[in-house]
Amino acid sequence: MFKMDDVSPLDLHLDESNPRFRVNVNPSQEDIRKYMINHEKLLVLANSMTNMNTLLPGERVIIFKDGRKNIVLEGNRRICVYQMLLNRELIPAEIRTAFPVAKDEFLKEISKIPVDIVDNRQEAMAFLAARHIVGVEKWSSVSKWKISYEYFKDGSSINQISTRLVMPANKVTTGIKNYKVLLRGVNNPAWTNEEKMRLSPLDIKPDKLIRILGLKDTSERFGLYYSDDYDLHSNKYSDEDITKLITLLTKMAFITNEVNTRTSIDDVWEKIVAEIPKFATQQNEDNPPPDNSSVGDGNNGTSTGGGSTPPPSGSNSNGGQGTPPPTNGGTPPGNGGKKNIPYFFDGLQFGHIYPNDPNTHGVSRVCNEIKMFSNRRLVDTFPIAAAFLTRALIEQSIIYYAKTHNVQAQSKSVWSQVCNGSNDPKLSEIIKAFNKSLANYIPDQNIRGYFTTLFGDYGQTANPLNWVVHRPHEFVMPPQSLIDLPGKGLLAVINYLLS
Repeated sequence: MFKMDDVSPLDLHLDESNPRFRVNVNPSQEDIRKYMINHEKLLVLANSMTNMNTLLPGERVIIFKDGRKNIVLEGNRRICVYQMLLNRELIPAEIRTAFPVAKDEFLKEISKIPVDIVDNRQEAMAFLAARHIVGVEKWSSVSKWKISYEYFKDGSSINQISTRLVMPANKVTTGIKNYKVLLRGVNNPAWTNEEKMRLSPLDIKPDKLIRILGLKDTSERFGLYYSDDYDLHSNKYSDEDITKLITLLTKMAFITNEVNTRTSIDDVWEKIVAEIPKFATQQNEDNPPPDNSSVGDGNNGTSTGGGSTPPPSGSNSNGGQGTPPPTNGGTPPGNGGKKNIPYFFDGLQFGHIYPNDPNTHGVSRVCNEIKMFSNRRLVDTFPIAAAFLTRALIEQSIIYYAKTHNVQAQSKSVWSQVCNGSNDPKLSEIIKAFNKSLANYIPDQNIRGYFTTLFGDYGQTANPLNWVVHRPHEFVMPPQSLIDLPGKGLLAVINYLLS
């Protein structure tokens, strides 16, 4: 049996014996806090908690008394956040400015929290093993999509849903897209009662349908793209035609089982045109269906991650804007005429960065705008602005990383070493400081290699961007050079720095 009580988080002791904490032998409470900040996404949790502004219902902390200490067995991450919100002196100095500030009503609510008290660690082990080894039953993919969709339908923004569900924003948008496609397939009045029974969205495994619609070949052939409200459209066919296609593929995936997780659009093309002849007669000559000779290309016939993302992509990871592809069905301008090659900063990952945090909203805004440039293929049209954004992204991502990571095997932040005592050092000075001790700042060997290639000679990569910023009347980078730059390792470096 266990007892219940209300206690202050400041009277609780983080568990030095927790098997998740790979810290020093006999770690101090400060060691545990620093470990969890660096390895357990405590900043993400803290931002989520302060945005929700209330205790999480149904999440009770388990403690036991060991002499005069109240040891936390379950809920160390939450207690650690509560302690630092209640006493900001406990926050490591290098992240104190980045750590969110809670509202007074939330501080009052967490000043005493309900806990379950067990007699000893052994008594709690059965529960802890069931929760963390066997695991709490997780929601299915469709369930996650559904709740994201329901919140969105009720008017919540992507960032609000992301905070509420503690889920990256890009996963929220993907879930909404996928669920809307799934509903379009299963909510067809033509289904018989027996077919409706087999098409319950929460009972089927949707991967077969979502995957084939997400293939690059499918996207090209039908001119698919996502609009601002995450609906799937085409620049070649009407919404009615695309709904017919989704319905047919739904039948083939879940009723007749002609589509599986390896089926390509070529495999079912004859069946599609037999059922919907319009698709055979209206193929655009500028963008013909890919032939079988393309099979085996490393980029062909691969899923785009749970939702078709043809040029241009439907949204960025912060909920961005969707824009139809060119109406002539040709390749978007600015990519050298090559199809399916990522354009500019396609693939930039920043959904976990909170745009409302005063310490991160700058880098979030830069990411959001440069992602829009990629989605809308704007580099050819606005090369100066693209250069400005690229330089800003390089600078802001390096600063973000330096302020949120420590020097290897040390408790001081990278920023404290590279800023050289200045609140606003030049980008050239920051990169120069990084290069002097790169192995101590970036542990990943591959990323270090890219960083050295890109910034080992500052004048080759970053200075041309500076010239555009400071002397646009004399120097403008060719759009293709800007478009190609992320693919030369810069995108990999930026995603690493922002992760």
